[in-house]
Amino acid sequence: MKAILGVAMAAIVLTGCVQPSAPSQESQLLKQAYSKCIQDADGKHDKVASCQTILDVMKQSKAHAAFAQKESVSVLNYQQCIEAAMSGAGDNYTARCGKLWQEIRAGNAN
Repeated sequence: MKAILGVAMAAIVLTGCVQPSAPSQESQLLKQAYSKCIQDADGKHDKVASCQTILDVMKQSKAHAAFAQKESVSVLNYQQCIEAAMSGAGDNYTARCGKLWQEIRAGNAN
C-alpha cells in the first residue's frame, strides 16, 4: 500500500514539474509572428523577404517544419514574381504576383 502511494505521489510531483504548454505556446508565438509579418508586409518585396527569417526558425520546429517549407516555396515564388515584374515583364506578372500574394495572405489569416 505504501509503495502504491509512493508511486502515486511521485507521479503527481513529476506531473507538476512538466510544462507541456511551453512548447505549444512557443509554437503559437512563432505562427503569430509570421502571420503578423505577412500582414505588415502588405506585399512589399523587401518586407516579405524579412519574413523568411521567421520561416527559417519555424523549419527547425517539428510542429511547423512542413508549413514553413511550403510557405518558403510560396514566398520565394512571390519574390521571383515581383522581381520579374520589376524587370519590365509587365502585366503578365502583375496578375500572377497578386494571385500569389493572396494565397500567402489566405494561408496566414488569423
